[in-house]
Formats: sequence, C-alpha cells, structure tokens
Amino acid sequence: MRASPILLLPALLIAACTGSSGEPGVGPCHDADGDRFDLCRVFRGRLKLPPPKQMHLTTMGLQLAAVAFEPTGGAPVPTPKPDGGASGDGAAGMPDSAAAIQPTDKTRMRLFFGPVVAHDEGAGQRPDVPFSVVVPCGMSVNLVLQVPRSSSSGSPGLWVTALAFAAEDGAAVTATLVPKQPDDLCGSKTNSLDMGDVQLTLAIAGVLASGSITLGKDNSRNPLSLLDTDGDGTDNLADLDDDDDGQSDIGDLDADGDGVLDSAESLTALPDQDSNGVPDLFQ
Repeated sequence: MRASPILLLPALLIAACTGSSGEPGVGPCHDADGDRFDLCRVFRGRLKLPPPKQMHLTTMGLQLAAVAFEPTGGAPVPTPKPDGGASGDGAAGMPDSAAAIQPTDKTRMRLFFGPVVAHDEGAGQRPDVPFSVVVPCGMSVNLVLQVPRSSSSGSPGLWVTALAFAAEDGAAVTATLVPKQPDDLCGSKTNSLDMGDVQLTLAIAGVLASGSITLGKDNSRNPLSLLDTDGDGTDNLADLDDDDDGQSDIGDLDADGDGVLDSAESLTALPDQDSNGVPDLFQ
C-alpha cells in the first residue's frame, strides 16, 4: 500500500443530515448529490485515536463516510425454481417469494458523509471523538474513515481505513458491507446503531493510509450484532440466513437480500488501478 501523508485541517464540526426533530437517524437524510431519503438510520461511535506521537499532528479533521450501491437497469428478474415446479400463485417455474429474485451487478454508487470532527473534540488531552454518519435504512453500506479534502465535506476525502468486522459468527474473514435495514424494522428503537469505542490503529506512525479498524474487538461492536435484517429475533451475526431466503449466508451471492450481488456492492468493487488496496475514489 502506498503511504499517503496526513492532511492537517483546522478543527471543524459540520452538521450531519438530521431529521426534523434534530435527532440523527430519524429522517429525512440526503446523499452527497442532495437526494432525499425519508427513512434513515445512524451509525455512531466514539473514535479512540492512537497516541499523539503516532499521529504526528496537533490539529486535524476526521470524518465517517458511507459508500452504498443500489441496483440500476430496471427491476430484477425472477429466476425459475430449480425443479421447474409451480409457484404459490400458480405460475409454473417461478419463485414463491422475492428471495428468489436474481441479484444484479448493475449498480449506482451513493455517498453519505457524517460530521467532520477534530481530534481534540471534547475534553481532555486525548478524548474519545464522537463520530457518526446517517444513511437510508434500505441501503447496504460500507463504512469508511477519511480525512476530508476541504470543509465542504461533499466529496470523497483521503483514505484512512474501512471499518471491518467478522463476516460470520466465529469466522476468521472480515467484511465491510453492512446489510440494509428493512423500512418496517427501521423504527425509533433500531435506527440508532452504536458501534461503541472504535479504535484506530496505525501500522506506520504519521501515515493515516496505514490505519485499520476492526469492529467487534475490545469495546467496539460488530454492526452485524446490531441488525436483524429479516426480523426473526436473531441478530445477523448469529443468524445463518440473514434475509430468510432459505439459503445459508455462506455461499449466498446476495446474503443481505437487497437485489444486488454482495460482490458488486463491497469496497472491492471500486476501481483500484494501482492495486494498493485503496480505492481510487479516496486517493
């Protein structure tokens, strides 16, 4: 990975998109293009930074961003049942539910940005920095920590790291794609998702592009433990079939059931021409 220098910024705090009540995550919220969404959720946490001697700076801005992908090119096409049998509505060879919809890899990217916060926001010499981003409930997202290029916060910044987590209960692999939250489950009790104390670690002192964050360690929470996509009472981290389509998440090409191939809406789907592990969007 190519080392990127730290960008020093003055202390900034830009309001995130909030609902009419002023509480984040209630709705409406907006993406970077200004498009409005009425049902929203907020991912929040407290960022724990490395010691000052590793950061090599006295003032800076950090921002939580979300990268989402939504299907384009029309409605997904239902796939025939494997046995060619009749569906519940009498249409031979068609699926009984939307779970059998063929997911697409044709997507449109949407970006969402949270408040820009300074490393010394709050009290004390090294306080925990509260950070958040508000996104639509119905979109699966990847959470990214960035350094904004300017105070406008309306475009991708410089890469710090993605927020990674265990993909399945007990699995060694990590993922970045946080599943959608169905609109009917996006109520007042579930639209504020607290990831806890989120630790930023730098592999190379002073180089933010060498950062890493693993959710579910120490006092942070794996976001899959905060979500129940199919509303069956079992959180996604423990649920072996998140979207209740009858297929195990292991091997399911669309485990979150949003109609888009998971491989087409993860950060690895973004162009990375120099293959340095940092999407071109954040360089």
